[in-house]
Amino acid sequence: MDDGMPGMVAIGHAYGPMEAGMAASLLAADGIPHHLHTRHAALMAPHYMTAFGGIAVLVPRVHAVEAARALEGYRPGGMRFRRRWLPLVIGLCLLGATPIPASGYFGRPAASLRSADRDEGR
Repeated sequence: MDDGMPGMVAIGHAYGPMEAGMAASLLAADGIPHHLHTRHAALMAPHYMTAFGGIAVLVPRVHAVEAARALEGYRPGGMRFRRRWLPLVIGLCLLGATPIPASGYFGRPAASLRSADRDEGR
């Protein structure tokens, strides 16, 4: 999957500008070139971030496995808290309350990137 940018592969999606910035910083610290594909659209219309599919974190195909490994341990701080409260949030949404905005980083495991390269014959 190159998300319209030849030679680039999506290693994950961030659903908030802070999560996208943190993923970009971690990749930059390891010297891995990257691009946050829909960053500007998400900043201009944050209420559409989920509809846009989040902010795609793209890296060159040759760095995909290395980048996925660099981000494997990255989990935004509130993720565990949100999972515990998920039933309550869903219940409130069903009652008509406004849900909290989506955020988080959801990356692809390095093993799935390696198998995708094998399937494509690279």
